Amino acid sequence: MLGGIAISDIDNIDLTLLIALQKMPLGSYSNLANETGVCAPTVRNRLERLKSKKVYFRVSAILNHEALGLEIADYLLYQNDLSKLEAIERILDRHPYILYRSRVVGQNKGIYVQFRIPQNTKILLDELLTKMKQLGYIEGYTDFETFGNSVYSSCDLDAWNKLTWIFDWDSWYQKRIKPSELPSYSEAVILHKLDRIDLELLRFLTKDARIRQMEIARLINTQPYTLTRKRKFLQEHAIIDYRVFLGWRVFNIFNSILFVVRTTPEKSREFALRIYQYPIPFQSTFRFSKDGFIWYVALPQDQMSDFMTGLWNMFSDFDMYWMDYKTSETYIFWPETFDLEKKRWKTCRKFMINDVLDG
Repeated sequence: MLGGIAISDIDNIDLTLLIALQKMPLGSYSNLANETGVCAPTVRNRLERLKSKKVYFRVSAILNHEALGLEIADYLLYQNDLSKLEAIERILDRHPYILYRSRVVGQNKGIYVQFRIPQNTKILLDELLTKMKQLGYIEGYTDFETFGNSVYSSCDLDAWNKLTWIFDWDSWYQKRIKPSELPSYSEAVILHKLDRIDLELLRFLTKDARIRQMEIARLINTQPYTLTRKRKFLQEHAIIDYRVFLGWRVFNIFNSILFVVRTTPEKSREFALRIYQYPIPFQSTFRFSKDGFIWYVALPQDQMSDFMTGLWNMFSDFDMYWMDYKTSETYIFWPETFDLEKKRWKTCRKFMINDVLDG
């Protein structure tokens, strides 16, 4: 029994529904019924059961950070003393712009953390981390100096046969890359157009985008027709896509690895195009860095050998970090970070440093 449900309890109808959900993350029960040939009430009951058993956790919006005047910053915080990690995590949990954190073991030990901060405020992150070092919370830190748009891949259950994942890494690494552009998104900053309802809606869409619109309208005290208009606006300007988060226990995805690869800008771009043009059937996030790129990949154990052989053959200079899935956290959007009156993100030292340290 894994994740509250036995693998044998996931039948072909469940798999068909999950595959349809990946193709239509926001699809109504009727849409999913038409896609799968299963009646809408059965679709609803099945998906509610699968979610309650943590076969999948949620559908979450991937935000267009640039349009929101935000940027991603990736850091590795060093701490060899395991007993000090909880204190570091409590501090990070208080940061208003944290996006993700996970304990890591590899070239160094500590915590990998990702922030989505207002543009041009990295100096405040460096100040915070320097103070954390001075106070003895961390031994040091590395700023990966990431930039540009992330390149994503998501789990594709077409590659899972209820027993194991089937994917030919040798073929993938040998695929020919076609000349093309990487995905680009609207750069028009929309901060001046955001109001309370927009911000609350972003919170719900990053927490679980499949929550019923009537329920959101009730919770944020607005009319459904207003929410429909707002959602259309955000969909066009502030959201890139939606990702279905599968239960790692049920689907045997225990290995989450962060690769820090040092290579040329040309080879980094070519590898980003490989992920974009030929998506792997596993959840991953690629980020360009000053020295090459970082790549987070969640893999099943039996895929690791062929995967690593191919990567090593392509890049000889890299570090890898095993990420502790049990202590990792992904954070939803927090509306309180935005000053509605001034139409800008809160960036004072008290908000981004003092309050974080003082608790």
